[in-house]
Amino acid sequence: MGKTIKFGGTSLGDSDLDKNAVKYAISQHTNGETTVVVVSGQGKSKKREGKEKLTDYAYKILSGDITSKREFFGMIEDNVTNNGYNLNLIDDILTEAVRIISKKEYNGENAAKLIGLPERVKARIIKKLIEDSGQETILLDYNNNGMIGKNIGTNIDITIAHRITLTEIQQIIGNGRFNNKILVVPGFIGTKEGTNEMVTLERGMSDGTATYIGSALDSRVIEIWSDQNGIHSVDPRLVNDAKTIRRLTYREAEAFAGLGAGIISYVSIRPAKERRVPIKVLNTFNPQDQGTLIDHDGGLDEEKIGVRAIAHVNGYVIATVNNMPMNKPGIVARVMGMFAKYGISIDGMKDGDSCMTYAFRPNKNLPQLLEDLDNAEHPVDIRTKMTRISLIGEQMLYGRDNGKRVDRKAADSLDEKGIPIELRVSEGSSVIKTFYVPTAYRESAVLTLYKTLGFS
Repeated sequence: MGKTIKFGGTSLGDSDLDKNAVKYAISQHTNGETTVVVVSGQGKSKKREGKEKLTDYAYKILSGDITSKREFFGMIEDNVTNNGYNLNLIDDILTEAVRIISKKEYNGENAAKLIGLPERVKARIIKKLIEDSGQETILLDYNNNGMIGKNIGTNIDITIAHRITLTEIQQIIGNGRFNNKILVVPGFIGTKEGTNEMVTLERGMSDGTATYIGSALDSRVIEIWSDQNGIHSVDPRLVNDAKTIRRLTYREAEAFAGLGAGIISYVSIRPAKERRVPIKVLNTFNPQDQGTLIDHDGGLDEEKIGVRAIAHVNGYVIATVNNMPMNKPGIVARVMGMFAKYGISIDGMKDGDSCMTYAFRPNKNLPQLLEDLDNAEHPVDIRTKMTRISLIGEQMLYGRDNGKRVDRKAADSLDEKGIPIELRVSEGSSVIKTFYVPTAYRESAVLTLYKTLGFS
């Protein structure tokens, strides 16, 4: 048991925040248990306004922008010295990074070592701060933290090997091996499956490092500390009074995160969902706020309408593919295979009269796909500049509002405002009910639904 705590980059934006994080972690540690502290690299803070994140500078260096080198190493040095330590704290990894950049050896794991350097620096700082407080602590670097990326050739931004990772973490950390200790782990880095090579994991796996470790160890709770009061019910950039969602089920959280909720990533929810370990999303800068709790129950009995969140994603295309006779075997699979051929994922679809309508986010191959469909005698009617607006809530599967299904009530409210719905997808077994509207109506559509469904 014990607790797993993850501090995001903004929560570790300067030396004062580092010390506050360490103080909190020690206060949460219970003798006889294992506490895990997962850290991101130094993020933005008020003391560094106008600066990019350290990781962003690392990516720029890899792309050939050597001018970022001065800022990159300068910020690392400041991060160490401002905490009261000398650079010999990070001599081993700093020397290696200097060599990689000076020789421009960006192949294989060298790229991962450069991108993951901010996390490894921060982990060493946090470990030293904990040690100096008198608490026993251990650093689990990329080669002994149990995080395993799939062996797909590259070493950066790769997919987690799900089951292997859970097993490996249990073997390395589990069985009470580190009871009474605080473990410090750099986020989003690990090794490539079947090798000892360092990798950086896919986007969102900084949170995922915490949820995989916390789930494998059966932690009481996994805390994700960021700069927001949990997860908002709607994009606060569109709605000024957007409220924090106090509870979500795992399924709702996965859906919302997959549709762009930026506080937690959908890939990080899977292990906690499987092991039923609760996740709390909290605000470093407002620790009194209760944040958002993600768990199996999700407080569903507290809901009436059952819509927990409204998500929106821009950049969609809607295409109606014609000449698809319903009595022609395999025709739908044939057309969808053409989409797959060009790497286009279909996010919504609806059957029609000898036609199918598809919603998707286009890539550079869209012109070739349209040409191939036309050559196959499937002319396409296409509408661009569409926004996907989705209602999310597990209770929508069961609840009604004044005898009317929630998605019907939502559609009626959009129609009353003159907002055209170009495509509507409402599968009975899904916690997502989706409307595609022209992007020009995005803001008014979100505000209309926000008011209609009782959020305001």
